[in-house]
Amino acid sequence: MSFELDDIDALTRTIRRKPLHIKGSGQMIEGGLDLVKTLLPHRDPFLFIDKILEVDAEEKTTLAERHVAADAPVFKGHFPNAPIFPASLQIEAIGQTCICAWSYIEKDRRYGDQNIVVAKVDRAVHYHPILPGDTMELHAKLIYFDDLCGTAAGQIYVGERLCSLLVVTVAMIDV
Repeated sequence: MSFELDDIDALTRTIRRKPLHIKGSGQMIEGGLDLVKTLLPHRDPFLFIDKILEVDAEEKTTLAERHVAADAPVFKGHFPNAPIFPASLQIEAIGQTCICAWSYIEKDRRYGDQNIVVAKVDRAVHYHPILPGDTMELHAKLIYFDDLCGTAAGQIYVGERLCSLLVVTVAMIDV
């Protein structure tokens, strides 16, 4: 299933008003980075989740976290006099959170050596910059999934401020 433009517009309006995952509504998750590495094929320097905090299987939402180190190499060039965390890496962080949500919540639907990849960015909106030293709170919600692809939404908050939101189509691929 793919969303039409009107559906994406409506979803975007909805998810910019409130968090996709309500803190305290899900199951607290233990395991930290070790758990993240079981759910994602990514590794440093391209792993953008430090830990999964909560999962709400009924609502199909996940809450994760990433501390943006002030000395991260990306800040040396983006931008040296006014460093901000790149929008493309924010998209990647939300995409990885969506993949973790699917991998954790829908783990019984995985087949063999399939991995999930972001196939299409349906919508990405960046409202506020993420700065060195910020901790990103990453929200993900599974909207629709079948055996081959799906749609997910994600948000990045720093404190109470919504910094970015994303709607993506993901696909299962054989590796």
